[in-house]
Amino acid sequence: MMMRRRRLFWQIFPAFLLVSALTLAAAGAFMLKAVTSFHIEQVRDDLEARARLLVPQARGWILDGQLAEMDGQIGPLAARTGTRITIVDADGRVLAESDATAALMESHADRDEVREALAGGVGRSIRSSDTVQAGLVYVAVAIEGDAGAPLGVVRTALPLTDVHAQLATLRRALTATGLAAVLLGALLSWWIARRLSRP
Repeated sequence: MMMRRRRLFWQIFPAFLLVSALTLAAAGAFMLKAVTSFHIEQVRDDLEARARLLVPQARGWILDGQLAEMDGQIGPLAARTGTRITIVDADGRVLAESDATAALMESHADRDEVREALAGGVGRSIRSSDTVQAGLVYVAVAIEGDAGAPLGVVRTALPLTDVHAQLATLRRALTATGLAAVLLGALLSWWIARRLSRP
């Protein structure tokens, strides 16, 4: 009788353990994907908010023709906020840039985020930068002129390395939670299998 009960236990327990492990793995993968998408969206919203804060000042600089002052102010501002900042006119000419010399930069008229911002007010993209040779998350916000036509855009960006570092912290927390859930599932499977094998 004891041998039969043990055989039944070892037939039930692995099945319960496998089902619980697969369920937890599927739930963990879904949660990780959802958290990653949510975090990137939060980064984009934050970059848009930073760009919008700079739009009125950039508009004043452009209308007053203070391009040299604008280029000089962008670097310290970017350093304080930890954000790459670029100001581009409506033709795609870089007027100010925090990480490079604006006068030496090529036209940004073909950049996706710049084109979208000039056409619809806000543009977003994730791609590699030719200037800094790294992947970045970009958000551009249009600078409206007096006649309604955009004077240019303020573009903010963060390196993907920073975003990935933040995501790695979240993944570690999710992994620890998942392992704890697997352990709990194993204990629960053992208890259920033991209860079912007794009769």
